[in-house]
Amino acid sequence: MVTNGLHLGAPEAQTIDWLVRQDRVQVVPVALPTPLPPWAGPIDIGEVEVILLAQVQGADWVLIDNAHARRPARRAGVPLKGTIGVLLEAFRRRYLTLHEFELLMQEIRANPELWISEQLCEWAVARARETSK
Repeated sequence: MVTNGLHLGAPEAQTIDWLVRQDRVQVVPVALPTPLPPWAGPIDIGEVEVILLAQVQGADWVLIDNAHARRPARRAGVPLKGTIGVLLEAFRRRYLTLHEFELLMQEIRANPELWISEQLCEWAVARARETSK
């Protein structure tokens, strides 16, 4: 993902590449079992690797937004958060102000490449506003 993103000039890939080079993000190889677990059927290998690594390392949670990958992750017993959940948690922990959180929700809604529903963004903004009262 990062390699292809770098070729495309994607800023997210550049950020991740920089974090890896700064030793702030660790790249961990994952050995795929043969055969793959039954839950792995409908998802791509990268998502399978994320779920397997979370199981091996006993992760608190993994970031998975795609609904088709969330179901297998749940079947595998892996706790999940999506982008909105991570941002809400950052807001609750005061890493983001309400204004910053609202701006991020606007950016998500305006980005056609992200398949995060407007209703979910509105729900998250409402929760953040309730929390800030």
